[in-house]
Amino acid sequence: MSITSKKIFRRLFCFFLFLFMLAADTKALDPERSVTQYVHDVWLKEDGLPGISVLSFYQTREGYLWIGSFEGLARFDGAKFTLFNRRSIDAFLSYGLWRILEDKHGYIWMGTNGNGIYRFKDPNFQRLAVTNGLTNDNVLSLAMDQDEIVWAGTRKGLNRIRIISQDSFAVEPVMYRSNVLQDVFGLCTDHDGTVWIGATNTIYRYVEGRLEEFANIGERIRSMYVDRDNRIWIGTTNPGVFQISENQLRHFTTKNGLPPESIWRVWYDRDGNVWLGSDGMGLFRAKPGSFRDENELISLEQFSEKEGLTNNRISALFEDREGSLWIGTFRGGLNRLRDGKFITYASANGMVHPVVYPIVQEHNGDMWFGTEGGLSHYSGNRFVNYTTANGLSNNQVRGIVRDSRGRLWVGTYGAGLDIFNPASGRFAPAPSAINHAFRNIRDMLKDREGHLWIGTINSIGLIKPDGSHRTFTMQDGLLTTSILCLYEDIYGNVWAGTDGGGAARYDRNKGFFRVLTMKDGLSSDIVFAIHCDRDSVYWFATQSGITRYDPRATDLPFASLTVRQGLPADAAFEILEDNHGYIWLGGAEGIFRISKKDFEDVARGKTNQLTPLLFGRPDGMKTSQTTPSGRAHKTSDGKLWFPTPKGAVVIDPDKIKTNPVPPPVVIERCIADGQSWPIQNDVVLPPGILRIEFQYAALSFLAPQRVFHKFKLEGFDTDWMDAGTRRTAFYTGLHPGEYTFKVIACNNDGIWASEPTSFSFTIRPHFYETRWFLLLIFGGMIAAALSLYRWRVRHLMHREKELAALVKLRTHNLEEEKKRTEDARIEAERQREEALRANELKTQFLGMASHDLKNPLAAIISYTDLIIEAYDDKAQSMRDLGYIRKAAHRMLHLINGLLNTVSLESGKVVLQKEKLDVSDLVEQVLFSNQQMLERKRQHVQVQTVPGLYVNADRDRLYEALDNLISNAIKYSDYDKTIRVDLGMNELKIIIRITDEGPGMTTDDMKKLFGKFQRLSAKPTGGETSTGLGLSIVKQIVEMHEGQVWAESEFGKGSTFVVELPRFTS
Repeated sequence: MSITSKKIFRRLFCFFLFLFMLAADTKALDPERSVTQYVHDVWLKEDGLPGISVLSFYQTREGYLWIGSFEGLARFDGAKFTLFNRRSIDAFLSYGLWRILEDKHGYIWMGTNGNGIYRFKDPNFQRLAVTNGLTNDNVLSLAMDQDEIVWAGTRKGLNRIRIISQDSFAVEPVMYRSNVLQDVFGLCTDHDGTVWIGATNTIYRYVEGRLEEFANIGERIRSMYVDRDNRIWIGTTNPGVFQISENQLRHFTTKNGLPPESIWRVWYDRDGNVWLGSDGMGLFRAKPGSFRDENELISLEQFSEKEGLTNNRISALFEDREGSLWIGTFRGGLNRLRDGKFITYASANGMVHPVVYPIVQEHNGDMWFGTEGGLSHYSGNRFVNYTTANGLSNNQVRGIVRDSRGRLWVGTYGAGLDIFNPASGRFAPAPSAINHAFRNIRDMLKDREGHLWIGTINSIGLIKPDGSHRTFTMQDGLLTTSILCLYEDIYGNVWAGTDGGGAARYDRNKGFFRVLTMKDGLSSDIVFAIHCDRDSVYWFATQSGITRYDPRATDLPFASLTVRQGLPADAAFEILEDNHGYIWLGGAEGIFRISKKDFEDVARGKTNQLTPLLFGRPDGMKTSQTTPSGRAHKTSDGKLWFPTPKGAVVIDPDKIKTNPVPPPVVIERCIADGQSWPIQNDVVLPPGILRIEFQYAALSFLAPQRVFHKFKLEGFDTDWMDAGTRRTAFYTGLHPGEYTFKVIACNNDGIWASEPTSFSFTIRPHFYETRWFLLLIFGGMIAAALSLYRWRVRHLMHREKELAALVKLRTHNLEEEKKRTEDARIEAERQREEALRANELKTQFLGMASHDLKNPLAAIISYTDLIIEAYDDKAQSMRDLGYIRKAAHRMLHLINGLLNTVSLESGKVVLQKEKLDVSDLVEQVLFSNQQMLERKRQHVQVQTVPGLYVNADRDRLYEALDNLISNAIKYSDYDKTIRVDLGMNELKIIIRITDEGPGMTTDDMKKLFGKFQRLSAKPTGGETSTGLGLSIVKQIVEMHEGQVWAESEFGKGSTFVVELPRFTS
């Protein structure tokens, strides 16, 4: 390659590097933060990481992070690892992957531990080994020059691999003076296109088609890396690191402050930090500007197992497009460092204890932190700590106040107040009278008049500048003496948040407290924090949501929101307001920011949900929870400090760090009816597809749980579908046609990609769904319609002639038919009137006959009874009189039947309905027929269930049931069994009466329920039958809106079924 071409290449490289840096945040890993203040993430085997050792990294153009390990190749999308090894791919024989890179065709190249080189593009694997011309199968390093030539360093030899096509290569060994290079661990290409090689203890470079020696460094080389400033870094097996800058070799050792351990990996990030990965002491960071002079003393910050690193042997370093530093370790899994929106100060930074309660800033900018383990003073980027060893009465510091005389007061939980003596640097207890009154302190406050207020678990204390003090209890207006917080508003009013007694405001004029509670509008009477904003509106953080109180408002002075309206949690512990008027709250689910306008819109029903900006562990906090009953603080520079159980966290609302890199989206799979299809354009799917699934990934690694997606299927969807964090889309019932699936995503800070990723495909139709088939059918239908039309016209003309003749004939017939119909109508009307008169005469006759015969027959029966009693000795007379009595009973039974029939048919019967238990009624009927049953030695089986209630006339229903049961007794022979089954369903009561009589014939079933009908069966015990009983039963049942029918087979007995509506109130 010519010198001119090299210059062009270098300029292009710098140009694209400049564009890349513009796209990235200028502070990926802020050098002003300590390493422990970065967000530290870890992935181990239980998180899906294949294996415990990470050997190499590479981020492809698509955006995936590829990881080489002893377990094979892993592809990471931020949410899951996809493993490629010999278990999943037969062609993959190696488990140790030392190096990874990507070529212009999108293939992944891997240098393996003993199996040569693999070239992979899912699902294709290719292998280059000694059999293909490679000098050795143990590949230690890989690099690619500007001509897309792959360089491979092995245990024995250096190789140049020229890509001829996607499937063919030319392997060329590269030697130095006919000597094969040994242990080629170092390979890289600088910005000028020069290939640098590190073999054994010598540095070589390939220039103008030949290999030349640059320097023998006398130490075995382990790695080689070129940074963005075109400096070459060389790690060796000895302590220290080599650097080549502008062809000058520098050596930095322990004399420069480097650790006494070999440096195997070096990375120079976009912020200028130099990261050194050691072989046993973890990771070291040198700040920007270091490594410029061999004589300089370099300040290093260590990040090791002590600080949370999972293993001290660093095997790989890599910075991704979003500025995160990935750290591969031997046997310690995968680590990552990244900037967060919050900075945490905790024990690792020198704080005395991680559990923080009050945070206070002095006028000179110094910070004080009260913790569970003492007091920390932060000044000049260092902590000075005070504990009981320095005179504190107790290490649980809950209050920090400097009084008007400049004295620092510290309130402890359990031991009262201490005062700091700057001359001795020690604390001494406050006067005993004060300490005796105030022991378990939760908060402290100095008001604008110089008074010290102390909130404890059993009172509020006031210490005046002259040393006098006073205690406030429930006698002074408080509803409880358990105090959670103290606050002074912009008017100088002192407020107290209490544990169950609401918010109390001190009335200076009257010397007592006025209280706001849930009755007034607070969301809870447990108040953790109070704030009065710049608009004189009060905010209360409570156990059950947040409350806004505007004393000047007339329509909605109090408004409260909870998780139902979108808060991350009901309980909020701290409140601050930033310089832009946003309200910040700390709680159990993290720190969140809300807009006052959004709050007001939800409170007044203009919108349904609040959309707070939530911060937690992904944003730099070591824990998502803030400290209950802690004191947050806004410093003079506008930064907001919050106490947490794992340190104090701070954020600058004016400089909230955002991720400007939109996530690239990859459509990974298309699955149609269980079959996977390649993600390439113009895919044609077979007809009859029922279900299609698309799997996609948005490749943003900072906070994958906050990456949101939208998708749209053109040809089906009319608008974008919001998928949230879901990475799968489903469709069913798609018709044949052309479709394009599109998906787009935003990163953790809501930055959306400018263009969606798309995948086009076609669903082929069945043959009967094609256009030519439809056209053929349509043409055939037109031809058939025309033929049918012609035939129809001819048929109508012929029919017209026939109809003309038929009309003439029908007209004549109709005139005759009209005359006959009129005659018949007159005759029918005459017969109807005669029938009505006859029916009226019949009814009158029955009524008259019944009444005329009933009384004499009753008298005859009475006299017969007397005669029977008087003529005891006359047997023959007794028999005759018995016959008279029997006949009289028969006539009386007949007359009663006639009377019932007449009464029912006349419609004059009025039912006296009441709630009846059918079981009880059946029992009464059986009791009245007991004599007949005993005479015929018959048995009755009754099956019933509770709750058989109907709304019925007792006498009429009794009569119907008596008819049915007495008939069963009459027509069953001696020694037979009669079954009565009582049941119900949701709407009906069901009564089934079954006898063992002779059954009924087909003719009997036709005549059943008619009047005066005589059936084929006869009573078996000499009983009589009038032929009216079943007719009466049917009329009574139907009057109760029920129905009755019979089920019988000749010779096998009969069953009569009655259904009545269930009783309803």
